Amino acid sequence: MYDLATMVGTLLGNYRLDSEVGSGGMGTVYRATHMVLGSTVAIKLLRGDLMTSPELVTRFANEAKAASAIRHPNIVEVFDFGHTEDGRAYLVMEFLRGESLSQRMAQRGPLPAPEATRIARGIADALTAAHAKSIVHRDLKPDNVFLVPDPELGERPKLLDFGIAKLGELAGATKYTQTGALMGTPLYMAPEQARAAAGIDRRADLYSLGCMLYEMLVGAPPFSAEGAGEIIALHLFGKVEPPSARAPGITAELDTIVMRLLEKEPDARFQHATEVVAALDRTAAVTLPMARKPSIAREAPIGMPTIDERPPPRRTSLPVIAAAATLLIAGILAGVVVALRREPDAPQKIDQHPASAPTPAPPPAPPPAPVPPVVEPPAPAPVKQPTRVKKGPTTKKGSPIENSLD
Repeated sequence: MYDLATMVGTLLGNYRLDSEVGSGGMGTVYRATHMVLGSTVAIKLLRGDLMTSPELVTRFANEAKAASAIRHPNIVEVFDFGHTEDGRAYLVMEFLRGESLSQRMAQRGPLPAPEATRIARGIADALTAAHAKSIVHRDLKPDNVFLVPDPELGERPKLLDFGIAKLGELAGATKYTQTGALMGTPLYMAPEQARAAAGIDRRADLYSLGCMLYEMLVGAPPFSAEGAGEIIALHLFGKVEPPSARAPGITAELDTIVMRLLEKEPDARFQHATEVVAALDRTAAVTLPMARKPSIAREAPIGMPTIDERPPPRRTSLPVIAAAATLLIAGILAGVVVALRREPDAPQKIDQHPASAPTPAPPPAPPPAPVPPVVEPPAPAPVKQPTRVKKGPTTKKGSPIENSLD
């Protein structure tokens, strides 16, 4: 039998146990390294004294079956399942970096409504995938929700520990719980689970989600008491105070979602996790701004600016439109002036093609001023040649003999 104090450094198949991450009621979780690939994983090792309980061993195997069957980014991924040399069962899972929801609330108390809504929506999204495979978690609580950094969303919740999940078709006819056994955590347990009812279905998970959302908003679960029995009685018969009565600033829409999730009768709750996702989305769109996907900037060397991959804003076309309008108005005015200066009977040219191009053509040049007609002067009347008259010499001596025209 392995000694828990000496497990660090031990090889389990291809994995070397490097350090202890945490421990719980069923076993211990180690950080481990694949000896060939060098990848980091988490290994959950079942406690040796629990190997004598077939029921607990089956629960441990069910966790591997459920997580590997769903394959959803909001559910921890299980890579392998095996046994040590002395027969202890172990799971090989993805190694998560972050913190549990219980750790965050212990450090910060009530969470802002947008943050609580975003986390609850991620859990409901994971439940949608699980319920589609007929898998009911049945032990939802802040310890089983891990918050990890995400490059697209900023942060992503992941569901852990499907150890007491009701597997539906995956489980077949196998019975892994005793009749009437109470399974789950009392603070987040649905009334039908508290009664150990036979027909527990997906709506029990929705009640537990309501308890967690209530605690995220208020800083405390819906019911608190000294003993588990008293808490169970409150789930069965106690009246829930609306979150807004204990934490000012919570909207009526979010109040309605929480109170419907916490209905005593399953038929009065949301019937499917998809309905919860849609309701939270509507609330976020109206009153609670959801976290948007951040723009991804390329990494640049130190001292160099990062390059934002978002497309540049489209330039406005207002200057172009204004210039075109100015030219068009100028052309119209020029045409009017030319038309006023034309002769009354001069035909006007009609443009059959209205301006439709982004930049209209410049206005046509005004036609030349009409040239007045040239009036030919009347032809001069023919000059009648005088009859040549020959005169004889004068009687006076020395008078010229002229008076003749050539």
